[in-house]
Amino acid sequence: MMVAQAPAIGPPAASPVVSTMPWFGVDLPLALILPLLALLLGVLFLRRFSRPPPPPSTTMPSAAATALTRQFVRDLSFLCEHIVMFDMPLDAFSRIDDAADAADRLRLRLSCREEALWWAPDKVGELEMKRSKHAATCEVRRRRASWYVAFKRRHAPVVVEWIDTAQGQEKPCAVLLLHPHGATGRPLITVAFRGSKTYQDYFVTDASPRFVPLPERADDDADLSAAALLPRLAKSARPCATVGAWCAYAGSGARARGGEAPRARVRRAVGALLARFPHAEVLVAGHSLGGALATLCAYDLMHARPQLPVGKVVLVTFAAPRLFNQGFQLSMGVRQSTGQLTALRVVIGGDMVARIPPQSFGGHPGVTGCLVMDAFDKSSPFTYFTSDEDVTAALWSKPPDGGAHISHALYLAGENTPKRPDTIPLSAYWPIID
Repeated sequence: MMVAQAPAIGPPAASPVVSTMPWFGVDLPLALILPLLALLLGVLFLRRFSRPPPPPSTTMPSAAATALTRQFVRDLSFLCEHIVMFDMPLDAFSRIDDAADAADRLRLRLSCREEALWWAPDKVGELEMKRSKHAATCEVRRRRASWYVAFKRRHAPVVVEWIDTAQGQEKPCAVLLLHPHGATGRPLITVAFRGSKTYQDYFVTDASPRFVPLPERADDDADLSAAALLPRLAKSARPCATVGAWCAYAGSGARARGGEAPRARVRRAVGALLARFPHAEVLVAGHSLGGALATLCAYDLMHARPQLPVGKVVLVTFAAPRLFNQGFQLSMGVRQSTGQLTALRVVIGGDMVARIPPQSFGGHPGVTGCLVMDAFDKSSPFTYFTSDEDVTAALWSKPPDGGAHISHALYLAGENTPKRPDTIPLSAYWPIID
């Protein structure tokens, strides 16, 4: 006789655990994210590096009163690639005296609230920054401190506001007054943004896969509910930036509307300085992610007219990723063609960051024209291109260089490191007309 088996008594079997990663409010399984990232990297690296670059333009005419000489662009690379990676209190420059050991004393007190990740330390070329207890023997600190002192002595900078909210994705930036024409000359209102440094920067802001339409009215916030994957808004006529870039600059939700995020504070500080110096130019600059935020800030300041009486804006970026859509690029192009905006992108040929997201995924750099540096090209180490297609072709014709991303100051200053002996001599032709 068959005897029915009694059902097992006990807790139900546990469901398998699926690892997920929160990405802008959506929990995506890692099993989906990792193959997508691998596919993207595969597409990028399968591009042929052997194709010849297009012929360059000969020179870039500069319509700005601020002369974009190699010396001035070099000093901006000191500021954006290195100085702003440390916190910048209001007395940051006034504490530097004229003594011969000023740089040696400065490197012992440089500090930063944000901590760099162990696998992405602060660098100069291949040189890695040591912890603060080893500051006296750290070569990165030594070079950064010497560039800090040189910047102070050449431009008499005054820190007007150091904006570091320590909230979410919001990135620190400095609002300064520079005096490139001497104490009696017209000052230059300058906003400098910090680049990627934290986990949030790399895995949320930089990796943002969605565009968000920028607000049509200057005082509005972006509607994040209208965000869509990059390819869907890539060719939209409405200017768009990645959600990550927007939140790093403008904050999100209540913070974006509350007036304490970087966007609102930059606007207030620049407005107050323009009230004091109504004919001053505004310069916005940054390196890496900071370059993309500087591009977004330049757009936002010009979009805020007439409430914010901004005249001409100068934008200088180093190694900035392509975090904008075609509509943004066209809008900034109109401002460049009318002389309202003077923009200079500076990239090193082997740098991968300046190539992504590629145009095939919807990414655009935001402005036209780019100065490409190549220390290995002894005949033409500086090459200026006027179209994004030519820049892209020129960059993809060069093999990846892992140390290129943090070498702009090195090359512009004509300096080198043990593993990067090639540099660009100070006598090299500079293809920008001033």
